[in-house]
Amino acid sequence: NETLALQDYNIAHARYSSVVAGSLPILLHNLAGLSCPLQIMLGTRDVLQVPSVEWRIEQMRAVVPAAQIVRLEGAGHWAQYESPDAYNAALLDFLSGP
Repeated sequence: NETLALQDYNIAHARYSSVVAGSLPILLHNLAGLSCPLQIMLGTRDVLQVPSVEWRIEQMRAVVPAAQIVRLEGAGHWAQYESPDAYNAALLDFLSGP
C-alpha cells in the first residue's frame, strides 16, 4: 500500500518525534494564539492522545473554546483513512460554514 510505504519513509526520515511534539505544552500555547476559525478532528480510538482523547479535547477546549471539535467514532490516529466519509463530511461542513 502506497500510504503505508510513505509513512514508513516519513518515520525513518523524521527530524523530530511528532508524538512528543504533539504532547508538549507549546501546542496548546500556539492554539491559544489563533484567531481564525479552527476545526479539530480526533478519532475516538487515537492512542497517541495521552492520557485519553477526552482529556486532550478538554485541554484544547480550554484554550480555544470556539474551535469546532469533531469526534470521529471508532477511528484512530489516521482518522481520514479509517473514517473517510465522516472525516470528509465534517471537513466540507466546516469549510462551507459562515
